[in-house]
Amino acid sequence: MNHPELPRNSLPHVTYIAYRKPRDRSWSLDRWLDHWSVIIVHEGSISCKIDENTHIVNAGEVFLFAPGVWRKAWVNSDRFVISAVDFSAPHSVSECKTAIFRPLKLDQLNTVLNRMNYVYVSQADGYQMELDGLLLLFLHYLFHRSEVKAAHPAVEKMKQYIIEYYMRPITAKDLSALVRLDSAYCGKLFKAEQNCTIPQYINKVRVQVACELLDQSGYSLDEIASMCGFCDKFHLGKNFKAIMGVSPKYYARLRALERKQQS
Repeated sequence: MNHPELPRNSLPHVTYIAYRKPRDRSWSLDRWLDHWSVIIVHEGSISCKIDENTHIVNAGEVFLFAPGVWRKAWVNSDRFVISAVDFSAPHSVSECKTAIFRPLKLDQLNTVLNRMNYVYVSQADGYQMELDGLLLLFLHYLFHRSEVKAAHPAVEKMKQYIIEYYMRPITAKDLSALVRLDSAYCGKLFKAEQNCTIPQYINKVRVQVACELLDQSGYSLDEIASMCGFCDKFHLGKNFKAIMGVSPKYYARLRALERKQQS
């Protein structure tokens, strides 16, 4: 499931909630979207048009919008029940702006949404903090891809080693020796468990550390590359953009702007 991705280190803020609202055929949307929006279809179906492409969203499915699109939507069926959550957060760091999918945790999603709606409507003291906290749980269930299962001990051991020694050169041979398994088997096992290759996971860990160092500022790109285990700043830049969608310099400027706006 591909979907727009929130930038790291961002805290979303709820601006609007509608829970299980029935709509008739007169309902429609036609406006520019400058915030994040989630539409859950409980009954019936709707059509949504984004950038000249029309999509059908059926019962049990979710339509997720990132900021920066013109959204049109209309009802396809006589009986139509919808929930919606709008929230503010920095723009998506990926090129993907919309997604339609069926959440695996739909029951839990609706339970949290029900509580969010109660808090939103009652607006007791401190409601906004509780609402924003619940939104994080809501987003967790929204993006949850698979049931929790026990991780393979060999994979966990390899991950722990990578996280501890990311700043050093790490090879598949090193990891296979660590867990005493054939290197080819290690690679297949790791990809089956983590949905990525060992080199991809190593780069993800290194880029995550690079993000933290860029947030702190004061380091040059050469210094950050060395501290994260990359050969040089060009190796850092290539892998950083592949994972984060932007260059390290652009990411650092975005984070500096966010900190300035929050202060």
